[in-house]
Amino acid sequence: MLFPAFSLYADTEISIYYTASLNGNLIGCDCKGVPKAGLSTSAAYMRKIDHENSILIDLGDFNDARTDRLLSDTLVGLYSEIGYDLVSLGDQELASGIDYFQSTKRKLDYISNNITIDGRALSPEPVIIEKKGIKIGIAAVIDPAVFYFYPSEIKDKIKVSDPAAAA
Repeated sequence: MLFPAFSLYADTEISIYYTASLNGNLIGCDCKGVPKAGLSTSAAYMRKIDHENSILIDLGDFNDARTDRLLSDTLVGLYSEIGYDLVSLGDQELASGIDYFQSTKRKLDYISNNITIDGRALSPEPVIIEKKGIKIGIAAVIDPAVFYFYPSEIKDKIKVSDPAAAA
C-alpha cells in the first residue's frame, strides 16, 4: 500500500506494510483451500523493503493463542530483528500472562489506545512516526470481547474501554 504525501511533500512517498494474525505460525502452511504464509515467508519479503521510506506495522495476534513462552520468545526476537515500527496489541500477546507480556515490551513497541494493564495505559496517545520529514499518527484499539474466554488472572489485571470512544 502506498501512502501519497500531501502539499509540500507531493514528490515523497512512504510505503506502509502490515502483517496480521500470524497466530504463532513460523513456517507457513500450504494447506489446501487455506494456504497461509508463515513468518519465514513474510520476513523474506520484508528484508527487501526500504525501511527508511516505509512503515512496518503488525496488527496483533502474532503469538499463538496457547501459552508457549519458547515460541513467544522466538517471535518477539524475530519481530524485533525484522524491524517493526509498531505492533498493535492483540489478545494473543497476553496468552502467556501479564508478567510475561510486560517483559516483552523492552523489545517491541506495542500500541493499543483503549487498554490499561495493571493500572497503566498501554498507549494513551496515538504514536507519531516520522519518515522523510512526514509525521504520521497511528492509533489502535482492541475489542473487549476478545478476552471473554481468558482466565480471571489476566482479565482482573486489564481494563478495556469502549473502542469507538477511544478511537
